[in-house]
Amino acid sequence: MARTILISFLVGTLVGVSLTLGVIYLARQEAPSDQPAATNAGLIDDLITQWTSERAYGYLTAGEAHRTEPSNARFGFFPDTVRSLARIVDSIYRVPKGVVLAQWALESRFGLSALGGYNYFGHTYLAVKPFMSLPDFVTLREKVITPDGRMSAGRAVRFARYSSMRECFETHGRYLNGSPMYRRAFEQASPELFAQSIAASYATDPDYGLKLVVIMKRYQL
Repeated sequence: MARTILISFLVGTLVGVSLTLGVIYLARQEAPSDQPAATNAGLIDDLITQWTSERAYGYLTAGEAHRTEPSNARFGFFPDTVRSLARIVDSIYRVPKGVVLAQWALESRFGLSALGGYNYFGHTYLAVKPFMSLPDFVTLREKVITPDGRMSAGRAVRFARYSSMRECFETHGRYLNGSPMYRRAFEQASPELFAQSIAASYATDPDYGLKLVVIMKRYQL
């Protein structure tokens, strides 16, 4: 019990310090010295905007790749349908709904990107194929930004293609719950620790867990 409390304290401290540094950096970069400082919430929103911007999104999509569900997707908004599906994933597969919602927001730019197949969690085809009801995929090209700011296509990557948002969420729950690499996450004492536990295996971004926690705290997920 004492060890769990200590870990929770350390994670909370790390998140607080890292977020503070990020906010201070943004304030120095964007706020003119003769202007009043922005609120913390506004600066955190700026950070999240950067993380979920189209420029930061890693793959080129076209045509049907822009098909999204729900139609009212927008930055900072969690539709009732998404919240309901996150609760289902939580109740059936024991993945904390706050983590599910934060991943949805970060991976899909709040539902604005679906990788051409209702794929809101960045699922690569090979990773989730064993957990899909009807395995299918779409091939996308990595987005490469040149030093002069131009965009070009890089290597091809196969991503899972789903027939609906519900199928995507259910597969996400089965994948996290059924993969040995995430087993320890289900032993954690809080959604924040759960997010930190899955981060290293789920994404190559070293700040992935921190970003999930920031989104969870900002929107009280």
